[in-house]
Amino acid sequence: MQRLQVDLMGPFVKFRHYKYLMSAVCPFSKYLIAVPLPDKSAVNVAKALVKHVFFIYVAVEFCFTDRGKEFENEVLRNGCGILGIHKSCTTGYGPNSDGAVEKTQATISSIFAKTVKSHQKDWSDLVPYVAFAYNTAVHSVTKHTPFYLMFARHPITGIDWQLEHPSPAEVRDVDEFSEQMRERMPEAHELVAEQLKCAFVRNKARYDARVKAIQFKVGDFVWFFSPRKKQGLSRKWQLMTSGPFKVVRRVNLVNYVVPNTPRNNAFICHVDRMRKFYGELPRCWVKEAVGRSQSRDTVQNDNQPVSTSDYAQKSSSTVAVEDKTTSAYADVTSRRICRRH
Repeated sequence: MQRLQVDLMGPFVKFRHYKYLMSAVCPFSKYLIAVPLPDKSAVNVAKALVKHVFFIYVAVEFCFTDRGKEFENEVLRNGCGILGIHKSCTTGYGPNSDGAVEKTQATISSIFAKTVKSHQKDWSDLVPYVAFAYNTAVHSVTKHTPFYLMFARHPITGIDWQLEHPSPAEVRDVDEFSEQMRERMPEAHELVAEQLKCAFVRNKARYDARVKAIQFKVGDFVWFFSPRKKQGLSRKWQLMTSGPFKVVRRVNLVNYVVPNTPRNNAFICHVDRMRKFYGELPRCWVKEAVGRSQSRDTVQNDNQPVSTSDYAQKSSSTVAVEDKTTSAYADVTSRRICRRH
């Protein structure tokens, strides 16, 4: 297991002090590790990962999570650093980049809905059974069971003991079993890699068919899609965007670095969550643009003298309307002067 995607589900009905379910999925084998948690604090999430994942299945190379505070904290970051794990996260409101664990959670949620009782208080007792049922079922993408891809053998299930016939997973000769393992793993991994590649091509074609390509330049202002429900307000009439945000850097074809204000910390945003901003800019961005223009015009080389005419020309160019940002600031200033007189 080289990579690991982790996410939380819940809160569910509290039973035996458990309210949340942590799901850790290997994107290659689709193997699921499910752990019930009493809460989603940083300490409990880090302990569950170390105790139930890293100490049993060995520390992975990459750990991928969303941007929740239970994952983006110093506790988990330092723990991954000690174990030599590269910790990364998704973009804001971009669950499609964490698709393996999201799809797995949707599948086990449907299983829970069919097996849990009406009061839903026994869900924590069903977690190991649901996880085992998922890991021993043939996956639609890999064409193998996650259990087989993880351990290179089929599990011994209860039906094998009831029928009282030898199971193919039962080991009779250690040397023969080692040779089978050496032959099975490369074949299975090669087949799964080909199946995953085909699935990736299908998903890409489906995604490209409904998405319009769009790009932004550094300095553009955009809206950021952040669907947050506010107490006491109707969701149908609530604005689902915030901003405007300024594009300060382009990471790759689909990710951009955007801060909300000049003094706020910037974050990485996916292009699917961005829309072009049209309208009057906030005062913070207007002041930032004018201040940068003035500092750029007034900074001079110590060896070059500045004449009076040059100074007057530079001063007038500072006040002149050069772009949309400066014109907005000039309009605001003129309104203030009119009110005073």
